[in-house]
Amino acid sequence: MDDRLEEGTVVGGRYVVDGYLARGGFATVYRAHHDKIGRKLAIKVLEPPSRSTSMEAFQQRFLQE
Repeated sequence: MDDRLEEGTVVGGRYVVDGYLARGGFATVYRAHHDKIGRKLAIKVLEPPSRSTSMEAFQQRFLQE
């Protein structure tokens, strides 16, 4: 199943997804822009921890990101 955000999806009420950039072991990154000022940015969507990962390990990894 493809769980990528589609182009045109609005995130946080103001950021418009322009396309997919990359996926790593911890997150998926999208190209986007602010809908009012047009500023370009990246949106990083963190993946939930796997069943084999403790919440403490997940939090540590999150802080390192």
